[in-house]
Amino acid sequence: MGWMRCVSGLLPFLVCLALLSAFPCLASPDPIVLDIQADEVDLGLDNETTQATGHARLVYGDVILNADEVSANRETGDVKASGHLSLEQKGRRLEGDSLDYNLRTEKGSLHNARVREQGVVIRGESIEFAPQSIVARHAYFTTCDKPQPDYSLAADEISLTAAQAEPGKQPQSGRLTLNQARVNYHNRRLLTLPRYSVSIGQIAEQTSSPFPASGFDREDGPYTAISYALGRKGDATTLGFSYRCTAFRGIRGYAKLQRESGPLQLSAGYVRRETSTDREIRADEFTTGLANVMVNREPEIRAAIPSLPLRRSLTLRAELTAGSYSETEHFKSDIRVRAKRTTISALVAFAPYKIAPALAFSQAVGWREASYSTGQNLSIRFFQHSLEYSPSGPTRVALSYITRRGSGETPFLFDQVEVGRELLGDIRFRLSPKWRVRFVDLYDIERRDTRDMMVAVTRTIHCLDYTVGWRKTRGMLFAGINIAPP
Repeated sequence: MGWMRCVSGLLPFLVCLALLSAFPCLASPDPIVLDIQADEVDLGLDNETTQATGHARLVYGDVILNADEVSANRETGDVKASGHLSLEQKGRRLEGDSLDYNLRTEKGSLHNARVREQGVVIRGESIEFAPQSIVARHAYFTTCDKPQPDYSLAADEISLTAAQAEPGKQPQSGRLTLNQARVNYHNRRLLTLPRYSVSIGQIAEQTSSPFPASGFDREDGPYTAISYALGRKGDATTLGFSYRCTAFRGIRGYAKLQRESGPLQLSAGYVRRETSTDREIRADEFTTGLANVMVNREPEIRAAIPSLPLRRSLTLRAELTAGSYSETEHFKSDIRVRAKRTTISALVAFAPYKIAPALAFSQAVGWREASYSTGQNLSIRFFQHSLEYSPSGPTRVALSYITRRGSGETPFLFDQVEVGRELLGDIRFRLSPKWRVRFVDLYDIERRDTRDMMVAVTRTIHCLDYTVGWRKTRGMLFAGINIAPP
């Protein structure tokens, strides 16, 4: 009977041992091995907690923490630090007054903090961070790492979401989102945006600039313009605005609601007083749209496939649009024509073929069919052949030969094929580390005439790009400020 009492006494221990063996997650994690150096280092009686004071330095893997005082628990991974602290991990640098951090989860929070990641500097009263995200409260961000930055965007809350990266590597792109963003230029508030969201990789693109652009053209007179979006990349639904305040013709612009559904992009928009010169000179436009008219789209709905790989070397772009359109000639108040319009179009682009290390050849073929409530129809066939020379650095030279052939009739001037055959040249180069130049020329081969041209010069001063330029159509002068690449 004695041996039975012995077995019964050992039974709970054996059961616990079996459970720990079957479910390793129930067992305590292995203690963390830390390298801690300081003027004074005290090990707790439980051999779990280490207190370091005076020029403390903690190293764990790729984590390096420097502070006046550091307290670390080897069992839980919890770390507290204060005083002149800095935390470095995978290219991210965080500074602040006090820190709470867990080495196992890589999550933490800072007070009176500063974070530098992917070329962006974020300052805030408090910052919560994880490997793939940063949330700063009562904060501002800038790419200008100066005591008094040239610009900043402030908000009650700023979030920076990093893209997924390979194990052990720092993400190279991310998304910044600010609600009620206040745009500051040399410590002066310029304006407030309801929401500002931009990809780090796109932060220096002119279309994403939070600063207003201004200029003069002979139809609008002096003007100022700005564009912004409500939403962020990855959201299923976004709302975008663009408006231009002109001295001669009042407010112009658009509002557009867009939803992503797999490869399909759905949108509904309202456009007021649009002209072709408000848009970029692009090689893949079906029509040149150089008619001397202004167009309203009230409203327009659109279903599109922005980019769909068909094969290894083919990409499809297709769209269906429908809406009510009106057209007005410049300097006239009466509507020239109003009609409903439906279009279906498709463009197939062939992958660039490398002729030489820096020289590539590409082609595209497209078709568009438009029908109108007036009973008219218009078909357009489109062909594009392009050469692009892209050596190392910002230099880029592209030359496109484009043909458009139309059959049928349209009531609108903006839909007509004005240029049947054209050459489009786009040259970008750097004069010096601070100066860049872009030159675009649209040449009508049949009329032997330059139909449109743009020249833009950009000067980088500290953390901002200042651009001035001229556009031939409508005699437009323009100027803008944008964020220099981080």
